[in-house]
Amino acid sequence: MRAAEELEHLYERKLAAEAARWEALRKDKEDMQCELEERIYALVVAGQEREERLKLEREEIKAAADQKLVASEEQQAALAHKYEEMLSQEERDNDTVIERQEEAAFKLLTHEREEKQTRQRHRHREAGGGGVQAAHARARGEADDQGRAGDHAQKVRQLPAGHGEAQVTAG
Repeated sequence: MRAAEELEHLYERKLAAEAARWEALRKDKEDMQCELEERIYALVVAGQEREERLKLEREEIKAAADQKLVASEEQQAALAHKYEEMLSQEERDNDTVIERQEEAAFKLLTHEREEKQTRQRHRHREAGGGGVQAAHARARGEADDQGRAGDHAQKVRQLPAGHGEAQVTAG
């Protein structure tokens, strides 16, 4: 019986050791579970904080982009206004040049008419001043002028293409 008691005692010790081991494992499991839950919670909080930071950064970037867009639109409007002013000034300058050219052409035409009248008066004086002979001389002078103009027009028509104004003035 002693052997049975020793066996029973050995069995109880072994059972107590296994119970203690089981209790230690259960406690380790609970500690691990608590630790994992704390880590999960910390990760969730960190994720939420990061999400908020990213939202704020995105809003800042969007605000900066909006400011750049407004500045670019203002700059574009300023440039458009500047170029419109430059174009208007150029148009005014061109109009002034054209007016000056028209004035110069008018003065030249007036001068040529005065010269022609002077030539006609000179011919009139040379012809003797009046009467039938003077009228005939004037008529001959006008006919000569018209003949020269006709000759000149004929020369211009006979010029090859591309010789235009340069040769017309030379003829």
